[in-house]
Amino acid sequence: MLESCPRAALFLAAALTVSACAGSETESVAEDHSGVEGPTETLLDSIPEIMKAADVPGLQIAVLESGEIVATRAFGTTSTESGAPVTDATVFEAASLSKPVFAYAVLRMADRGEWDLDQPLWEILEYERLAHDERARQITSRQVLTHTTGLPNWGGTPLQFNSDPGERWNYSGEGFVYLQRAVEKQTGLTLEEIGTQEVFEPLGMSSTHYAWIDAYDSLAAIPHDELGGTANRRKPESGNAAGSLHTTASDYARFVIALLRGDGLEPETHEAMLAHGAELATAGWGDDAEAKANLFWGLGIGLSEGREGTSFWHWGDQGTARCFVVAYPESGDGLVYFTNSENGLAIGPAILDLAFDDDDWPLRWLSYGRYDDPERMARLSVARTFLTEGPEAGLTKLDEVSAEYPDMFDEGDMNSLGYTLLGRDAVDAAIAVFERNTVDYPESSNVWDSLGEGLREAGRLEESIENYEQSIALDPSNENAKRFVKEMREEMGSR
Repeated sequence: MLESCPRAALFLAAALTVSACAGSETESVAEDHSGVEGPTETLLDSIPEIMKAADVPGLQIAVLESGEIVATRAFGTTSTESGAPVTDATVFEAASLSKPVFAYAVLRMADRGEWDLDQPLWEILEYERLAHDERARQITSRQVLTHTTGLPNWGGTPLQFNSDPGERWNYSGEGFVYLQRAVEKQTGLTLEEIGTQEVFEPLGMSSTHYAWIDAYDSLAAIPHDELGGTANRRKPESGNAAGSLHTTASDYARFVIALLRGDGLEPETHEAMLAHGAELATAGWGDDAEAKANLFWGLGIGLSEGREGTSFWHWGDQGTARCFVVAYPESGDGLVYFTNSENGLAIGPAILDLAFDDDDWPLRWLSYGRYDDPERMARLSVARTFLTEGPEAGLTKLDEVSAEYPDMFDEGDMNSLGYTLLGRDAVDAAIAVFERNTVDYPESSNVWDSLGEGLREAGRLEESIENYEQSIALDPSNENAKRFVKEMREEMGSR
């Protein structure tokens, strides 16, 4: 059973081979800023090498100085399989960078008196997923935008609270979904229509949509996992305010400029959007107390207090597509970049270091690490060895790295590594990893479940059943294991 692990993504740290096209540059076709100098020139010149080292297939970036776009660039390929170049017209998944765009739309509605940020959403939409909990009656738009609803990032049905509304900051995609549903009900418009009316058309974001359009079939980049393998594109039929936006760096930079200037907002609303609405010091996320002490949340956007003053920022993580935006209202400087890679945020600190004389507080708090971190590279070498040389060599390498970094491979890390290998069809290698986990953690139901899954993938059904039954013995509530055992017994009986 694959479980969430904070360090899980590090096992997917690099491709088997570096794409021959990664780091190749295609100049922007929409913006001509070839004469950039200074830090921006250094940044743009360094990106191909950073992409190659981190195995990021494609990247698109827009750089702002004094509130204006001074450079847009496209690098690499939309797909390692096709080798098609990224251009300025290539569309990327914005992931959670969708949220500030929707927040801006809601604030514009509030400025016109069409929306009340402090009215309980329950008065507009009695949300079925929260009907079991009276606290749902307290949730307001302001709480959604500052991530203080108490709702989890994502949850099931019924949806459970992590804390009381207004108590503390807790990042929540679910909150944005509830707000979206309420806005759609009151306006009678879809999210796509709201985005077009309030943001895309006013700001000239002609390539941006919350819902998939046919043109994206040829324009959208292909997502990649951290091993460089291609993943399926997500094609949202309807919009999700928390994460379905597709856009370009040029388009999103126009939105950033609007936030810098306050375009489309009343002055007091713009000021409130970039004010400290919630502090992250008490957030459950992240272990770096120093980093959290400098982080806050406004109305739909993150805020950081650093050496260069206040900045607003947000990250996007769709797993196999990651991105980041940051801008400084005082200077008007900023950047936004999109990638089609799970490694896309591991290169963030290097990019920010080249662009700004500041600390990478948000990414430091988010704990994505750096692509060139020695420990990350050691993890990378283990995955690569399993894939290229097989189970025996992989286990030897695992032992070597574990001797150097004794705390690197706990149960969850090993489980994640096994599933990474399984996802790359290295079934025997995955089984070897899962077996090692049962030796080290014999009392864990999860490790036996994972080994059962690996053996099932290999067609070794009798052995798979034995391991699933061991998992069930340790955790009688493991219904998935029971279902698999039943299915395999039926399959064996029909032979």
